[in-house]
Amino acid sequence: MSRCANGWCWAGAPGNYEQVINGNTEKLGVRAGDTENSEVVRDLRASIRERGFPLHCERLVAVIDGAQARRKALTQVCGERVLIQRCWLHRLRNLRSYISERAYGSLHWRLKKLMSLNSLTAARRELAALRAWLAALSADAGASIEEVGAELLTLHGLGPTGERRKSLAATHLIESLFSVVREKIQRVKNGKGRRSNQSLRWVASTIRAHRTKMRRVRGMTQAAVWIAALGPRPLAAHAA
Repeated sequence: MSRCANGWCWAGAPGNYEQVINGNTEKLGVRAGDTENSEVVRDLRASIRERGFPLHCERLVAVIDGAQARRKALTQVCGERVLIQRCWLHRLRNLRSYISERAYGSLHWRLKKLMSLNSLTAARRELAALRAWLAALSADAGASIEEVGAELLTLHGLGPTGERRKSLAATHLIESLFSVVREKIQRVKNGKGRRSNQSLRWVASTIRAHRTKMRRVRGMTQAAVWIAALGPRPLAAHAA
């Protein structure tokens, strides 16, 4: 998971927080745990808050996959201050499991069109049409898109368009790091027992070594629009 200094919270993995500053990503903390364990996610987020990490906006935006544990933990820690954006690529993969392969192309086109719309009103109409189309194909597919609901359109309501929204509408920014960590952690032969934190040390070391290779977030020219939408905080309140 991650958090951005201009008010963004990026949630990708159960125990990995990341911030975005001027387009560059910085990792804030890691913790071992199960993806579906809300306690792990909540404890990690709370530990970062307790360390005095500043909040530059009144609200945060969390971009997450479909794991309910992450959503639960974020709302428990941040309350109404957190806005949830669901990763559309994760939802695409989820919906594919409920429909025939012949409909894959249409599904991808419809979701991509939905995420590219600039108007929130138009996006809501397109989401309703998508929901009806999926329900006609499969009741389970209709229920899946219903479960996500308007959380696919959180970014639409905040005003960003183009490259900025494309960069933040999915969790791929942090997921690009997963394969790097996975490759390194496979070399750990000892220390995988419950009482050892050697694996976690390898994760932290890999993230630190890879930090200069992380790609910049696109669309940073719209950062001021996002900060205004999320409510900038006075400097004296940043650490609150």
